Order: sequence, then structure tokens, then C-alpha cells
Amino acid sequence: MSTERAGVLLAAVVLHDQNLADVWRMFRPLVRAMELAGRSGELADSAVSIGDCSAEPILDAKAADDLRRHAADRGIDFGYRWFNENLGHSGGCNELVTGARADALLFVNPDTYCAPTAVAQLLAALRDPWVVAADARQVPCEHPKDFHPITGEQGWASGCFLIVRRTAFEEIGGFDTAFFTYGNDVDLSWRLRLRGGKLRHVPRAAVFHDKRLTARAEVVPTRTELYQGLLARFMLAHRYGHPDVIDDLRRQLAAAELPAHRQALADFESMAVAGALPVQVEGGAEVADFRDGDYGPRRF
Repeated sequence: MSTERAGVLLAAVVLHDQNLADVWRMFRPLVRAMELAGRSGELADSAVSIGDCSAEPILDAKAADDLRRHAADRGIDFGYRWFNENLGHSGGCNELVTGARADALLFVNPDTYCAPTAVAQLLAALRDPWVVAADARQVPCEHPKDFHPITGEQGWASGCFLIVRRTAFEEIGGFDTAFFTYGNDVDLSWRLRLRGGKLRHVPRAAVFHDKRLTARAEVVPTRTELYQGLLARFMLAHRYGHPDVIDDLRRQLAAAELPAHRQALADFESMAVAGALPVQVEGGAEVADFRDGDYGPRRF
């Protein structure tokens, strides 16, 4: 993708146990945003590819045809694949974009509903030839990770609604499937930065991320989030040369009360014994930033 011409975009969405109504709620605003990006000149051609990791297909032939017609009416191609196995977010995304000839790849969580200008805003961020990936602002709960208030440069980009140059994605081998669901966006971001790429946060690209909240507007994590999030932190600390983070986590979890946290620690220890942890990244400690339970400084 250059600063002189519109690009080709492939949007990839991985499903797992959503229902048809959930799919439509994500799909309609995404297709509309892609249509408007085309009208604005940011986009020459586009497609949406949905991969299904559910035990049974979420879309039957009629549902898939309905989605295809809805997209085609707006000049957008559509494809649907049932994987017949749970590849995880990383594996599913990699499968969907393998062989793609798009200039940019847009990874979209199925529980997101984007603003009409979100796609155009992310594409515009790639006009800067140094920017290899950019993410959107999440509402109603913004992500607390810090970014430069003027340039938007940041240490890592969230995979919730993430655009990546295809060439950069392929050069680093895509998502690492060792990170089944969580932490794969941090890992991808750090590997992109190790190759000299910049990551940008785009506050004007807004996306609603459907999270359960308390009365105090605090996110209520699911058991999967608690487990996968902590396991990913262990694995990232190992991969990026931070044994100090692993030791701190072990001490903190010595008397862990949450079963999900105890299971994450036990599974990490088992993987270490079995030699099944992700391959360490040379020079990884240079870009890895573990702070206060997060992956870099927070804005709030």
C-alpha cells in the first residue's frame, strides 16, 4: 500500500460459538464501513472472509448466501469457511489470509461493531510508509494502553480491530499459533517492531467492543479470559527474555484463589517441562515492556 493509490483490503473474522444474530450484528456495520472507505477513495477493492471454528457450522447455505448478497450489493466479496476444528484465533486468522493478494489485512473480533468511518481511518494510517499496523479506539471501555498524543505511536496494537500490511504480516510469519487466543496481538506487535515497523493507535477509528460490565463500568472477565490472558503473559515473558516476570507471577500466584489462574500456572509449568513453550525471539527483550500487569505504560 502506498501513499499514492487506494489499496485492496481483506477483512478476516474468526467465529467460535456465536449465533447468526451475532454475526449479522458484526457484519452489517463492517460491510458499510468498507463500502464507505471505497467511496472515500481509501479503498479500491475489498472482501470479507469468515472462518468458523465452532463444532457445528454457524452458517448454513442460506445464511451464507444472505451474507454474500448483502456484501455484493455494496461491491464487496464474501467468503465463508467452516474449519471443522477449533484452530483458535491465531490459526483461524492465518488460514483466512493465506495466499491473499490484498495490500492490507483487517482482523475483526466477532463481538465488535464498527463506526462507519472506522475502516477508512485505519487505512489512512497506512499512508505513512513506516506504519505497519494500526488499531481502533474501543468503546464503551477504552483500552488503557498508552500512545503518543500526536502521532498515535504505541508499543503494541490490540487485535480487536486491527489493520496490518499484508507484506509485513507475511514477513514475520503471521500470528504465532502457540498463542491460541490471547496475547497473539502483543506477540505480533513486538515482532513487527523488531523489524523496524511502527504501530499506530487511531482514536478516530471507533469500534464498539461488546463486554459485560459491572455497575461501576468495570469489565467482567470470563473464565476463558482469566485463563488465556494469564497463560499468554507467562508465554510472552518466556519468549521475550523476561524470567523476572515469570518469577514475579509465580510468587503472586503461590496462593492463587481463582481456579483459572491456578490452571494457567500449572499448564505453563507443564509446557516448560515438555519443551512446548514458544521459541524465544532474538533481541525480544528490546521491545518487550512488562509493566504493572500490562504490556507497556498505561494512560489511565
